[in-house]
Amino acid sequence: MALNKGRVCVTGAGGFVASWVVNILLSKGYVVHGTIREPKDDKYSHLNKFEKASENLKLFKADLLNYDSMLSAIEGCSGVFHVASPVPSTTVPNPEVEVLEPAVKGTLNVLKASVEAKVNRVVFVSSAAAVEAESEAMEFAKRSGLDVVAVCPTLVLGPILQSNVNASSLVLIKLLKGAQGNESMENKLRMIIDVRDLAEALLLAYEKPEAEGRYICTSHPIKTRELVDKLRSIYPRNNYPNNFVDVEGETIMSSEKLQRLGWRHRALDETLIDSGREGLLPLGLSSFSSPRTTSSMELSKNEVQMVEPPVKGKLKVLSACVEAKVNRVVVVSSVTEAENVALEFSNRNGLDAVTVCPPLVLGPILQSTVSSTGLLFLGLLKGGFEAFQFMYWMILDIRDVAEILLLT
Repeated sequence: MALNKGRVCVTGAGGFVASWVVNILLSKGYVVHGTIREPKDDKYSHLNKFEKASENLKLFKADLLNYDSMLSAIEGCSGVFHVASPVPSTTVPNPEVEVLEPAVKGTLNVLKASVEAKVNRVVFVSSAAAVEAESEAMEFAKRSGLDVVAVCPTLVLGPILQSNVNASSLVLIKLLKGAQGNESMENKLRMIIDVRDLAEALLLAYEKPEAEGRYICTSHPIKTRELVDKLRSIYPRNNYPNNFVDVEGETIMSSEKLQRLGWRHRALDETLIDSGREGLLPLGLSSFSSPRTTSSMELSKNEVQMVEPPVKGKLKVLSACVEAKVNRVVVVSSVTEAENVALEFSNRNGLDAVTVCPPLVLGPILQSTVSSTGLLFLGLLKGGFEAFQFMYWMILDIRDVAEILLLT
């Protein structure tokens, strides 16, 4: 079956994985129909900032449990990437009824709409929690003749495009916080996949005519103790667990079948660095202290994109201050590399510079736009507290920050 670039639908377009799928599809020249709960909600605004979004992205208000709304989004599409699954806003007393059954019904709605819309192929993102939905999807595909390919990722990490923290980041947050007291942590096997590599895998599963059946998508099997050691080398300032209990009888899964389609993955260190630099850190989550760097010459491409602008900006300000014979400069710092460069410059040039490093800053907003920390607060108000339950909060009022800057 030849699958040409055309019009495709991505369900749950605003989510962690789906946002990357939309982003890659647009960059490859596809026209994308994205289903979201409420198109006017600011939490989906990142989708409209993607390259080619203005001309090739159309967002549909849709509910997985509403067949007509899904059909409206899928009509006219040659392919569907089913990434969404119903997620309750709070812990539910009966997950089988309130989570699993809606996931199965939602998936069947997508598949039935795909048959009615004469879609060529559906790529279904499965998971340990969606096994029942996957089984139903494959049975439906056999009965209806619909071409369905399932991709089952393991623990998905990497940079976040949306404004709220995804559930899989809980793993890193918990490791960064460390165990409480003498509490031990299971040295279990973690099967990690980068969200960008997963998005590429989904695209391959759609585009490759020979793709069929089920694909495991994973890249880095690593024990928790080894993962903590890696995180410690990248983010040395955090408090990490030290006591581990070995776990026996774990199974390592393989992506060999996926690799036969031509799929490749990136290095684990890149995923871990970008999970902080381009993931939790920009959202104001201070559990990620700045990664260790020794000089600007040793920064990776992703680090340069994050660190270079504040470094250059601070140097321009400091150079102007020297020329203008300014008495003192107070530098508000959040990026360690930029702060180090600023202090070194000040020492060389005899400039009196004081740095202030605030943690998570909250408080009343004077400007007309919402700050990144304000988005974090909004996420909590909208029921996202469970995603932050392992975090240690260091909060400072914006007015107190201003007073501290004046004192210094």
